[in-house]
Amino acid sequence: MPSQEWQSDLMNCSPCGTCMMASFLPCMVFGKTSERMRDPSLSDYSPINGDCFMISALGSIGLGWLFLMNQRGDIRKKFHIEGSTCGDCCVSFWCPCCVLIQHENEVEGRTDYGPINTGYQSQAQNMEMK
Repeated sequence: MPSQEWQSDLMNCSPCGTCMMASFLPCMVFGKTSERMRDPSLSDYSPINGDCFMISALGSIGLGWLFLMNQRGDIRKKFHIEGSTCGDCCVSFWCPCCVLIQHENEVEGRTDYGPINTGYQSQAQNMEMK
């Protein structure tokens, strides 16, 4: 499969809710994205999960960016996105908030479990004009 580009821009800070969560509770965004990678429907999702605890623990000693770098590599591999480990390292270290938002937007966009819009379906059977 040919390599693709990121669909979500690194400097895209929307939606606002994700931006706020990534700024003030980054562990929850990381945990949600990790869970979405495993189960796109988020059927058993809990905001406080193991991934949230792990990045919080590593973040408290300044190493949270390592988990972001690893997650970025996993996302690139799963969706065949261009990039390198060096690039993943740099953006995860220098702009972790932006990376969290990009990851969540990317995974959500590529694993959309929303309703399928089939468009208008004619119901002409058994209809009569009066």
